Amino acid sequence: CLQAEPKTGEGDLVPGINIYVRGHGPARVVSTCLREGTCQVEYPDSSRDEVPRGSILFRQDRSSSPQFSQRTLRSSSSAGLGATSPEGVRSRIEFLGTAYDAPSRQTSTASAVFSLIATMVGGGVLSLPYAVARSGLLLGLISLLVSAAASAWSFEMLVDCSRRTGRDSYMMVAQAAGGHVAQQASITMVFLVCWLGLIAYSVLIGDLLDPVVQYLLASETQSPAPFIRQVLMLGTGLIISPMCLQNRLGALRFLCFASVLSVCAVTTFIGWSAFSRIGETRRIYWVNEEDHEEYADILPTYRLFPEKWVDAAYAVPVFGVSFLCHFNALPAHQELSRPTRFRIRRVVLITMGCTTVLYALIGNFGYLFAAEQTCGNVLLNFSVRDIGATCARIALSVVLTFNFPLLVLPAREALYSVLQSVHRCVVSHPAILARRSTVGVPLVDGQAESVAPRRTTSQSSRSSPQVHVYVSERSASRPEAVDAFQPKDQAFQNHNDAGMPLPARVLTTALVLGSALALACSLRSVLVVWSILGSTVALFIACILPAGFWLQITGGAAGSGLRICTVCLAVITSVLSLVCTVLAADRLNAPPCPGLNPGTFSSREILLQQIW
Repeated sequence: CLQAEPKTGEGDLVPGINIYVRGHGPARVVSTCLREGTCQVEYPDSSRDEVPRGSILFRQDRSSSPQFSQRTLRSSSSAGLGATSPEGVRSRIEFLGTAYDAPSRQTSTASAVFSLIATMVGGGVLSLPYAVARSGLLLGLISLLVSAAASAWSFEMLVDCSRRTGRDSYMMVAQAAGGHVAQQASITMVFLVCWLGLIAYSVLIGDLLDPVVQYLLASETQSPAPFIRQVLMLGTGLIISPMCLQNRLGALRFLCFASVLSVCAVTTFIGWSAFSRIGETRRIYWVNEEDHEEYADILPTYRLFPEKWVDAAYAVPVFGVSFLCHFNALPAHQELSRPTRFRIRRVVLITMGCTTVLYALIGNFGYLFAAEQTCGNVLLNFSVRDIGATCARIALSVVLTFNFPLLVLPAREALYSVLQSVHRCVVSHPAILARRSTVGVPLVDGQAESVAPRRTTSQSSRSSPQVHVYVSERSASRPEAVDAFQPKDQAFQNHNDAGMPLPARVLTTALVLGSALALACSLRSVLVVWSILGSTVALFIACILPAGFWLQITGGAAGSGLRICTVCLAVITSVLSLVCTVLAADRLNAPPCPGLNPGTFSSREILLQQIW
């Protein structure tokens, strides 16, 4: 950690040590500072300045690693910075992008918890009974608890990185840890999460609306399901597409709460169906390989552990993707009132606890109802003519449909950001620059001059972010404000870009929505999407990347035991991601339902066995 600037006679500031300069932020000492006079320092943007010794508030402790100090300088991090009071109490230096008592911090603990739960709970819960069925009751519960604990841990890692750097978004934390490449990688992850979510929701809408259409038409036989499903998916996308072109979707925020309410209602319905005839023979429906509905009267049997461990491994991504809310972690921290570390930890624990209980209920209820015949979408285990299931399908279909714009908007912005980055890389290529210089295109500092309008100094100063510096002795106490500064990082200055032009918005929206619907029409089961999303993108976003960010930004100032545990988390989840990705690729054409297990007897076979 770092300590307060020593008094005269306690030693000099040596080159290479990290310091904090009042009004300017973190810096590194370049030349030896005299006891009287100034010090030459270097800021994160590589600029240098002569600062008075009295303006240095904090300095790096001698026990800190010099190699780590270079990383903290590059990321403008407070890791390793600290202060010691006259009584010898160690304090933590923290950076907040939004001031502790800012008027924009109006979110209470309860509101923050409900908002985070609403971002996690969605259509993916319909696949949790399948994951429990493939894992067994006990292993399924263990997998759910481990997924919740890992997500809570990585959630706190992101908050720690944010308070060490003053960055209030996942992408900005990525830039602090790994530079421009890590930032673009995180933006790509945003696109993939939203795009794969669109595909999954499209498949679910087809699975939910197809039985509703058959119920309304009073169809006694199974209609050509693939054709109906494709028409329903494409029609839904076409109807909702005008809303996907909007710039702001604040009016649709209530849909997150509607999603939670609909999931709770579905959980209640499935639980009633499971316990109303517990221990008795019941009629279970499923969709066979020809996409026709079949049923059998079976006496369910249950297992604590999986019959095949490879099936349990295939179901792991379903548990992991259920707790994915990490892109919303830092915005929630930014809006939380009185954001002490204790309050943040309480929000995380309550959120994960409530969500785990809800997931355990719907996962176990669905497994208790359909047992080994549990489908990837548990509502497929109910008859087309079941009124309760039909109401649940309609409610979820409406909620998922209006959630389309909430996924299209961030996917569109992420895609546009990536395309802009690629364009800048191409334009700044030496060959392109040489060609432009020969045709008379003006160059500025070796690069082609931008044709975009320049911002005036007043505009730039008004939009420049400010980082607020606090000293905190305990995680539950109110921190003491000591300073504020405008970051010199280029990433901060480029964080607020201009809005997307209308032609680009239309083109990217059509590309995102059209490609998602086209791919969804070719898939038979939503499990394929959840397994790919959970085994690749979700594990990277929820565990691997946060662990890497934390090790890069904060790990050098933490204990060796915590660093080892963090490395183990990253390694284990990386291996798990590889294994689950191989299984997902091997089952791309998996049916939506497992069908009748050869070891499961129908009511007629049970009666014959009793007579025999």
